[in-house]
Amino acid sequence: MPYVGLSDVQRGRIIANKQGIPHRQIALTLGVSQGVVSKAFARYLELGTLKNKPRQSRRRTTTVRQDRFFLYQIARRNATISYPELQRQLLEATGVRVLVETVQKRLRVQK
Repeated sequence: MPYVGLSDVQRGRIIANKQGIPHRQIALTLGVSQGVVSKAFARYLELGTLKNKPRQSRRRTTTVRQDRFFLYQIARRNATISYPELQRQLLEATGVRVLVETVQKRLRVQK
């Protein structure tokens, strides 16, 4: 079963119910494990908020400038060039190794 996480409502109930009520009882009421309740309450005490911590996204392999200058210019000059050929030319010109899917995605965004 995939992990879904707590909803904002469930997190709010955990904090609101923490007035002397044991974690086990709150967990039974919400239908989650006692560990989930403990961790949510500890995070609230540590951060002072019910929100999840911000997460970092994956770094881009090519910069916006590389996309604009190289990929789009070559694609415009030769409309029949294949994605693997664009990938190869990008590697030769900049030394940046990208997947064919990345080339497709970058050109799709530009259209």
